[in-house]
This record gives sequence, C-alpha cells and structure tokens, in this order.
Amino acid sequence: MPQYLYETSSTIVLNSMHRYQPRIHIVKWREHGGPITDLEAEEYRTYIFPESVFTAVTAYQNQLVSRLSKDHHRLALTTI
Repeated sequence: MPQYLYETSSTIVLNSMHRYQPRIHIVKWREHGGPITDLEAEEYRTYIFPESVFTAVTAYQNQLVSRLSKDHHRLALTTI
C-alpha cells in the first residue's frame, strides 16, 4: 500500500525494526497565543516514560496478534 494513501497530519510514519521512545512535551500557555513553531523558545517540560519504549514492526509472527491488529486497526493490511 503506498504511504501517500494513508498519511495525514495526524499520522506518524515509523521505520520497521527501529526502537522508539515517545515523549510528552507540556508547554506553558501564553496569553498572546498563536501556533508554536519553535519549542526551544517556549517554557516547557518533557516527560519520558520508560514503559512506553517499543519496536515498530511491519508483520506480526504471532497469528493471534495479527488477528487483533486486523480487527482493531483501520490501517492494518489484510495480508498480515
């Protein structure tokens, strides 16, 4: 499936067999608002949860996990 068919502004594309560590950035709200274009220019805190480390995969070896993936993820391929 070509990537452009399912990439949106809310989609994050990951590389298979790479480890990822999600981070949460809490940015202090400003009265004058506007979009944040430079995180380093803002007052913020970053939180990392070691439990959230994961490895991205393209196909699951376990058939039960494959079935769950197809049943619950709209982007899961039918040939997994």
